[in-house]
Amino acid sequence: PDILGLALVTQDGQVLSLREQDAGRSLFASPAPDLNLAQVASGTVYWADGATPHLLLVGPWVEGAMPVRAVADLPLAGWVELQPFLLAKEGGYVYLVDDQGRLLHASTPAPMPMGADLRTIPEVADFLQGQDEGGEPFFMLYTGLLGTETMGVQTRVESLGWGVVVEIPAESILSRLTRMKQTLYGLTLLSVLIGVVLGGLATAWMVRPVSRLVQVARRLGAGDLSARASDFPNNEVGVLAAAFNQMAESIQAGRASLAASERRYRTLTDNLPDIVFRVRLQPEPFIEYISPAVVRILGISPESCYGPPNVAFRHIHPDDREKLLDLVADPKQMTRSFTLRWRRPDGVVVWMEHHVTVMTDDSGAVVAVEGVARDITRRLQDQQRIQRTNALAAALNQVVSRLLRAETPERVLDILVQELAALRIHTFVLLFDEPQPFDRVVEASTPPLRVAKVQVSEAAQRLISSTLGSRLYHVHLQVTEGGVLHRFLLNRT
Repeated sequence: PDILGLALVTQDGQVLSLREQDAGRSLFASPAPDLNLAQVASGTVYWADGATPHLLLVGPWVEGAMPVRAVADLPLAGWVELQPFLLAKEGGYVYLVDDQGRLLHASTPAPMPMGADLRTIPEVADFLQGQDEGGEPFFMLYTGLLGTETMGVQTRVESLGWGVVVEIPAESILSRLTRMKQTLYGLTLLSVLIGVVLGGLATAWMVRPVSRLVQVARRLGAGDLSARASDFPNNEVGVLAAAFNQMAESIQAGRASLAASERRYRTLTDNLPDIVFRVRLQPEPFIEYISPAVVRILGISPESCYGPPNVAFRHIHPDDREKLLDLVADPKQMTRSFTLRWRRPDGVVVWMEHHVTVMTDDSGAVVAVEGVARDITRRLQDQQRIQRTNALAAALNQVVSRLLRAETPERVLDILVQELAALRIHTFVLLFDEPQPFDRVVEASTPPLRVAKVQVSEAAQRLISSTLGSRLYHVHLQVTEGGVLHRFLLNRT
């Protein structure tokens, strides 16, 4: 309320430059105004007179009128866009200064004549220099033309190179600031007291529900997923309590789903005939899981295997331990199936075929392996038996070829003893119908053969004769080797 405005107007009173909210309105009621500015709604300091606009300054408000202090014969070069600047209503002084620092106009009697160089006054020179360097409206505290401590602000009319300086006595501003500061201090103290009282009331009202909510959170943190927040007010704490309940229900449902998945996985792995395992490799090797099938296959308990793989490593066949160490050193080799020999506590060797999947982290490093180990001992034994049986059948074919050339029963048995001894077969059963001729050869064989001689019944002889022909030498050879029983029928017509 203590500041007047600044405007540039046309001859018909249209405002060209004023406060932003006043731009474009008509300053006067009629197109041909006189210079009685009592009709003006707000103070104005610029006005156009005649065809050429002139710069006019309006002095302090006087009862009933606003006298115009005109700086005549200062035509503006066209319409000039002026930034608004301040004019003091009470106790303020306005000066118009050209670009050389000369005084062109003063709104109050000045101790210097018009046209005097204001730069001869050090304080004013510093003020003007500061405005020239800043480029923007410049405000500072200095000693004005009347020798009083003054707060000054200057704005420039760039197209003319002029400066309009407004001086306000510092004491009028500082006294108001002091009163404002005291008022702020009082309000601050009152606000603190009110805040303490309200804080105590708010604490009594809010702390109890918050404390209950903290107890619920602690129970949830301890694993009690049945904890729920109930009977809370319908405010922010109530919203937070509802969020706690929703979180607890989500966690409880997730735990239940995870537990069900784990039970299904355990049921599957625990009933598989093969051994399912998981071994962590980083930061140190550690067996995290092994299925119960390890009891049936290797004769050791799963519990004894958990932890560092030292216990399980002792059950590896000594000849395969180096192979296992090489695989652990480069786990990516485990992507291919591999076979290792394990040894049960009772000394039985078990052949295991391993199928492994490597688990990697974001950098590609192998951090764990998961896999299945299958007992292939029976399969390997069957393969070896088949190979041995095939080899034995091939050898006996050679025996049959020689038997076909034998003339007497004694010669047949002699050939059998030689050929079977060459095959390292020393236990067999002969079925024949004339036992006496073979006694001598059996007793004289080296090494001695363990022979069971069985007299074939008359019905069996007739059956064999009718099937294979008359007058045959029927040698039923039964060989037990490696726990496997082989049966052969050798005939000679």
